[in-house]
Amino acid sequence: MLAPDQEDALAFASSPLLETVLSLHVLAEPRHHALQHGWVRAMRRLPAPLRREIAALSFLYRYTLPNCVLPAASGADDDFAGELAALRALPTDVAAFELVRPIFDHGGKSHSRRTLLASPEVRARALKNARAEGRDAGRAAAQLFDDPAAFVERFARLLDQYWEAAFAAEWGRIEPLLANGIADAGRRIAADGIYPFLAGLAPALRVEPATHRFGLDIPHDHVVRLSPGNPLVLMTLHRRENWMRPPAGGPSPLEEVLGAVLAAAEEFPEARFVYPVHPNPNVQEPARRILGNRPNVHLLEPLSYLPFVDLLARSTVVLTDSGGVQEECPSLGVPVLVTRKTTERPEAVEAGVNFLVGTDRDEVLAALRRHLQQPSRRPGSPPLSSPYGDGRAGDRIRRAVLYRLGLGERPGEFKPVIQPGSALSSARRGERVAEGESS
Repeated sequence: MLAPDQEDALAFASSPLLETVLSLHVLAEPRHHALQHGWVRAMRRLPAPLRREIAALSFLYRYTLPNCVLPAASGADDDFAGELAALRALPTDVAAFELVRPIFDHGGKSHSRRTLLASPEVRARALKNARAEGRDAGRAAAQLFDDPAAFVERFARLLDQYWEAAFAAEWGRIEPLLANGIADAGRRIAADGIYPFLAGLAPALRVEPATHRFGLDIPHDHVVRLSPGNPLVLMTLHRRENWMRPPAGGPSPLEEVLGAVLAAAEEFPEARFVYPVHPNPNVQEPARRILGNRPNVHLLEPLSYLPFVDLLARSTVVLTDSGGVQEECPSLGVPVLVTRKTTERPEAVEAGVNFLVGTDRDEVLAALRRHLQQPSRRPGSPPLSSPYGDGRAGDRIRRAVLYRLGLGERPGEFKPVIQPGSALSSARRGERVAEGESS
C-alpha cells in the first residue's frame, strides 16, 4: 500500500549481484528466454567444471530467487565485490534460511529459522524438489542442510567465478541501460505520479489508485458455467515453435491461432472457449492481450490432470499443440484440431479423428467454424476405440516372447479397431488441411 504523496518510498536500484543470478536463471531455463539464446550459446564456452556447478545449484535460481541476492531498499548502490561480500557476511542461519526457500517455501516466517534446517520433514521435501533437477542438485541441497556455512560459501564462490568468467563484461554493457531506465522512471513519476507509472509496467500488475494499493496479479476465471446449449472449445497452446516470432517479423503462430479463436468467439457467442494458460510469459502475454476481454473466453490457471480430463470429456472440440491431448481425445470421442504443420502422432489423423490445421488464422477459424456448426463427436460412451491401440500391448508382447522361445503359439497380427479413414465420411475427409494431403 502506497499513498499518492509517498513517491520517495518507492526505491529503484541496479544490482550487479542480482543481474548475475538472473543471468544464471536464463542458463537454467534457456527455452523460456528466446531473446537470450545468443548469450546461452556463448556460455557453452564456459569451463566444464563451472558449467557443472551452475547446473548443480540451479535449484536456487531456476524458478525463483532467494531474497538474500536482492538489493536493499535504501543505501548507495554497490559494486559486485561489495554485494558479494555482504552476502558472505550474512549470518549463516539467515543466508541458509533464504537459500532453502526455492525448494521449500517456508513463507518467510523468521521464527522458524532456527528449527527449519533441523526438521526431517523440511529436509525430505526440499531434497525431493532438488533431486528433480538431477543427482548433483540433490547432493548440493543435502549440503545446505548438513553444512550450511560451506554451502553459502559454495554459492558465493560460484557467483564469483561466473562473474569473472563471463558476466563482468556483460554488466559493463547493461549497467548504462539500467541507469537510463531508472532515470526515465523518475521522470515519469515526477510528471504523472506513482500509479499511472505502475499501471504501465505490465499487464500482470494490479493497480488500485482509489485504495492506494498495487501488486502482482494474473487474472483468471474461477467458475465456467456450462449448459447443453453452450458448445465447449477447450484449448492447450504453449509450444515454443508457436510462440516464437518469425525472423522476418509479423505475428507469431500463437498470435495467429489466438486471432482465430477471438474471431470464432465473436461469431459464436453461445460457445465457451476455455483456455488453461501455461505460466510461460511468452504464452501469458499474447493470450491475455488478444483474448482477455471476451466474455465467452475463459482464461484459467493450469489445471491438475483429473479436472482437465473432465473438461476434455465435456468438450465439443479441442484446439491444441500438445502431444498428450492428441492421444487422449480419441478415446473420449472428442475431435482434435492440431495447431501444427506436422505431428508425431499421425495415427489419429489418418483415422480421421484428429485434424492437422496448422497455425494460419483463416484455416484455424474455418476448422473451428465447421466443428461448431456441425459438432462431430464420435457416438458412444468412453473409453472408445483408439487408433493408438486397445491397452493390451503387454499381453501381446508376452505371447510374442513365448512364441520366440518356442513356448507358445504365434500370436495374430494386431490391427487397430479404427483403420485409416474408417471414422470419416467423405465430407470429413475433406476437412484435412495438412500440407500435402488431399481430400
